[in-house]
Amino acid sequence: MENPGALAGATGASGKAGELRTRDYSEENLDATARHAKTRHKRAAGMILCALVLDPEAPQIWRDAALVLRARLTDRECVGLAFAALRALDPAHRTAVFGAAHRSDVSCAGAPLPPLGALMDDARDWAAWASRAERKAYTLAAFEAMSTADQAAFLRHVQRGAVQ
Repeated sequence: MENPGALAGATGASGKAGELRTRDYSEENLDATARHAKTRHKRAAGMILCALVLDPEAPQIWRDAALVLRARLTDRECVGLAFAALRALDPAHRTAVFGAAHRSDVSCAGAPLPPLGALMDDARDWAAWASRAERKAYTLAAFEAMSTADQAAFLRHVQRGAVQ
């Protein structure tokens, strides 16, 4: 027969049935995890936190979160996250959520948002999420809004990169 104490320790349960140990989730351990986390994981986690705090009832915020998660996480990481989220749902809601996610199109980034960090990093992130049509439209519009001198400098820059 298995040792119930060993099983409780292995599963994270305390001495009382159904109660989780909280020492593994202390601020000290979470801070240590954050120090060693990859930047892409921190940004994905930050997006989830923003969605939960800002307006978790608004469907658009979760579509935006999907774009960030797709850009930041591997397929395997997204599968794990989706599995955990679906398992957390009441079974009656799982099918509806899967159907809504399956039908939804998250291939477009929408308009660029105001930068939250380094301007160029945020611009590159948006470009990675954007569809080809969005990248072309926003690039042309930005180019047309530049001064003649900036347009010339931009063309020199991209032509130099194209040659290399």
